Amino acid sequence: MKPVWKKRIGRALALLGLAVVLFFLPPIPEELRDLRSDSSLNLTDRHGEPLRRNLSSREGVNSWVRLSEMPPILIDAVLTAEDKRFYYHPGADPVAIARASFDNIRQRRVVSGASTITQQLLRTLSPPEERGMKAKLKGLYWALRVECRYSKDEILEAYLNRVAFGPSVYGVEEASRYYFDKPASALSPAEAAALAVTIRSPSVLDPFTDQGQEELAHWTGPLLERLESNGSLTAEAGERARSQVLELNPDPPPFLAPHFCDLAQKEALGRRGQVATTLDLELQRFVEGSVRAHLELLAQHKVGNAAVIVADVETGEILAMVGSRDYHRRQDGQHNASVSLRQPGSTIKPFTYALLMEGSGTAGTILPDLDLYEDSDLESFVPVNYDKHFHGPVSVRTALGCSYNVPAVRALERVGTTALLDTLRKSGLVDLKETPEHYGLGLTLGDGSTSLLQLVAAYRVFARGGLYSPLTLLPEATPTPADTVLSDRACYLISDVLSDRQARIASFGTPNVLEFPFPVAVKTGTSKGYRDNWCIGYTPKHIVGVWVGNSDGSPMQDVSGITGAGPLFRDVMLQMGDGGEFTVPAGLTRLKLCNLSGLQANDRCPSTSVEAVFQEKPPEECAVCGEEDGKLVYDMPSLYRPWALERGLPAPSSPAEASDGLRFVFPLAHDVFLTDPDLSLDYQRVKLRIAGGAPPYTWSVDGKEVSTTDSTSLWWELKTGRHRIEVRDAQGSRKELPLEVMGEKPPG
Repeated sequence: MKPVWKKRIGRALALLGLAVVLFFLPPIPEELRDLRSDSSLNLTDRHGEPLRRNLSSREGVNSWVRLSEMPPILIDAVLTAEDKRFYYHPGADPVAIARASFDNIRQRRVVSGASTITQQLLRTLSPPEERGMKAKLKGLYWALRVECRYSKDEILEAYLNRVAFGPSVYGVEEASRYYFDKPASALSPAEAAALAVTIRSPSVLDPFTDQGQEELAHWTGPLLERLESNGSLTAEAGERARSQVLELNPDPPPFLAPHFCDLAQKEALGRRGQVATTLDLELQRFVEGSVRAHLELLAQHKVGNAAVIVADVETGEILAMVGSRDYHRRQDGQHNASVSLRQPGSTIKPFTYALLMEGSGTAGTILPDLDLYEDSDLESFVPVNYDKHFHGPVSVRTALGCSYNVPAVRALERVGTTALLDTLRKSGLVDLKETPEHYGLGLTLGDGSTSLLQLVAAYRVFARGGLYSPLTLLPEATPTPADTVLSDRACYLISDVLSDRQARIASFGTPNVLEFPFPVAVKTGTSKGYRDNWCIGYTPKHIVGVWVGNSDGSPMQDVSGITGAGPLFRDVMLQMGDGGEFTVPAGLTRLKLCNLSGLQANDRCPSTSVEAVFQEKPPEECAVCGEEDGKLVYDMPSLYRPWALERGLPAPSSPAEASDGLRFVFPLAHDVFLTDPDLSLDYQRVKLRIAGGAPPYTWSVDGKEVSTTDSTSLWWELKTGRHRIEVRDAQGSRKELPLEVMGEKPPG
């Protein structure tokens, strides 16, 4: 037997050790110190119409119900369904953990969970910021701490008052009133069992939907049987409960604009009571109806979903948001497609042309829509137009209006991928996180990922004269300062082109769904494989963005921007009404430009257009259109001469042509090509082009002769490294071209 003094020293050391451990343990977070903390938030639209009530409180009156006031059958039903050993474990249930682990290993997927009521309560008080084993261990630790601080009855009472029973329906009292229009104390066994089951998956087991009622019946029956077997219900009471038809509340609290409210709740984090949002409920209902109607029409084209955002140009306030065709649809209803990352297609092109105009470009600037690139069956290396045709020299107005791909790529070659990527990021497309080399020239055609929400905010830059600030769901007392992304002049020129119905006729015909009785700047887009379809446009007052596609990324069938997203966009924009004319900013002047050269027209230019240009940098006078022996001749740049000859345009026979001499048209000296890592080099070629000289032409690559031909072009298979292309003509003229081909390793 130990002496008394040794026992006392041992106890003192144990207490000291416990004190040291408690001293170094992190304190219980504030949100875990008061299990009755209220998080009531009631959202309304901009006119005060209720949208959603977070029913942890009812009209500001505390709806907390003490455990002793709850019907025993409800408590038993929840414990039986969620945590039958609640009163016997320390916060984590080893038996449940072992069972869940065995089930999941046997099925080779997660089919069973082991969360206790204590752990579920913690998630309602402080949602985890991370997932995985680390998060689970943290949750286990805090569950044990909470069990040490509070009694089992206190934990259960808090859980039953805080757990979610539906969309923003928290606690048994409010769930009872929400679904059955009665206090929790008046619940029948069948109603109590239904609420207990709903905790499992509130969105799927929603009694207000037909699918939810079926799922609820599937789970409620077995729960009632378990309540009979554990003595909570008599056989007679259990039989009555199984035969009872649930009478639902005929006038439940509102649950409107669900995807919008989901985001608004996050933005309003920390706010309490009634909070007004930017949403216009009447407009929201119209947009929701339009989405349903148009998806019915598009179903035959394998289109299953859509998203729409409407915002105020000046304030950035979101007036309507639809994230899916039906929030309550089990497969993908709660998935908000308006914030999902997808390929934006041609919706990026206006930003490329805006940068061109910031330089020396105009809406009349001529770009080559020629087959200067590989046109292979694989179509994965080079741009081709939607109509599979090339249109020769085209103006920016026509190229953007008709959404031609090849001129957009040539425009990007001039402004640079780095500059475009920087502009897109400054415009809010923050998920374009890779390097310029990663995206390459395909960036202007929509390579990369962004969301409808980001695209609408980015297009607002054009509508606001170059200023960017994020969209908002809650009115701001102090508006977020705007950043200047583009000049107001470049933005006006883009708006002028996108609102020009004549500019798009060649591609879309007339009449088409993008023609309005008032000015609307609008752009469509379609991603690779017809997986995403976009239509985004604006007036000086409002901006509308539409996406249609499938949540799982599966392709649509025979759907383009003009036939998919376009009709839905039209309905919504017509509802918004006339926003007035786009304001012409200072510093622009209108000049007559040659439609063949894009330069200031001279007296001999046969076709001209009037375009607004930057006052301080007007285009030079046209030197293409001239006169020889009293006849009109066209001294086309060498790039366009094959096109001009095919169309019989007379060229000058003066020294201009003779002195032109042998030269490379494409590529140019020191150009760099980046190969596609997913495509064999056997399928990656470029068309080398020359002009001038006298045939036949002898081509050599790196000192090795490869071809002698009368043609002024040669297909060359790309090979990584630095190369020197040489061509000699029949008169002995010789030209060399240095270039580089860079290889990119495939990911992983």
